[in-house]
Amino acid sequence: MAEGSTYYTAEQVETAITELAFHRLLFFAEAPEMRIPQGFAEYTPLSVSIATDSMIDITGNVDTALAHFSDYRATQAFADAARAAGASGIRAKSVRCPKRGATLTWLICAGFDHPEPRARQSWHIRVTQFGVQALCESPRAAIQFESDVFAADPRVANFSWNRAP
Repeated sequence: MAEGSTYYTAEQVETAITELAFHRLLFFAEAPEMRIPQGFAEYTPLSVSIATDSMIDITGNVDTALAHFSDYRATQAFADAARAAGASGIRAKSVRCPKRGATLTWLICAGFDHPEPRARQSWHIRVTQFGVQALCESPRAAIQFESDVFAADPRVANFSWNRAP
């Protein structure tokens, strides 16, 4: 990774899918004239092997600036300070995941202890007029994000769900 770059992951696939579903919705929210496709888009979450003893865990943090939906200045400054202090990554709670699953922000590549992903899954995601739907082929799983799940984020709060198929 280039200096200042980060690699975002999650401890559980459900948390990663929540983040992905949100960003899929955000894409359409920021392009109000774009037609939302009826079908699914395919994504492949990867499971990677990490070994580090320099992770900063802020899952118990109560600083609201580090859990803001759309203003990333505080989290970027925190990541810069963590990187300068020699941290390999930051463990935090997802602000979007209803179960508050943990996200992992990697600041360096040295923590990856295996060159290839350990596992892959195929997930299909679509935006509908009822919310965002995510389906996994194997193992079979389905997650439905109702239209109000992401409403606390001002960037999608006024999303016009009726423009979705």
